[in-house]
Amino acid sequence: KNLDVLDPNCQPKRCNIMKRFPTSALWLLRFPAAGEMRLRACRLAICLFLGGDPCAEGWQGVQCVNSNITGIILNGANLGGELDENLGAFVSIIQIDLSNNHIGGHIPSSLPLTIKSLMLSGNQLTRSIPDSLSLLGQMTDLDLSANNLSRPLPPSMASLSSLTTLLLQDNHLTGVLEVLQDLPLIALVVENNLFSRPIPPKLLTIPNFRW
Repeated sequence: KNLDVLDPNCQPKRCNIMKRFPTSALWLLRFPAAGEMRLRACRLAICLFLGGDPCAEGWQGVQCVNSNITGIILNGANLGGELDENLGAFVSIIQIDLSNNHIGGHIPSSLPLTIKSLMLSGNQLTRSIPDSLSLLGQMTDLDLSANNLSRPLPPSMASLSSLTTLLLQDNHLTGVLEVLQDLPLIALVVENNLFSRPIPPKLLTIPNFRW
């Protein structure tokens, strides 16, 4: 499955191109598949082995602490395609901001367990919020607004015990909101969806709640 990621997209020439034009792709590579452009995560270890070091070389959009990548900030970078499951291979990432791009497909089920802030608003993501989101116990901020997400919220979201900000507005999400009522939220925006009433009383006490 991953041969198209490891070969040819992580060849030395491609990694060098990423360094020369960091605003266009960085670790996210465009390549043709089935007649369309898809977005996949380059295996970081492979690119480092082939001569690319985003931390030592200061790639634009990459935040590092020593040699560990802690943030990928590519908001408004005109990226398209889809996100790949390899995102979970980044073991030190705290923040991912890919908002205001043209990314389609679905939210990967594999995401870095260290992540605290995930910003995917203003894209073209479809399908549902994955159940595996519950594994992100350190996440405090989640923005999935202005996409094409649908279906009910997964019950597993009740396990996001550190989540304080959740933005879901302008999607097609359905079902009920009870799953969110025991989270430590201080900001919750769910307007312009298809959620069922009534609103759980606990949610009405959230300081920044918009229905």
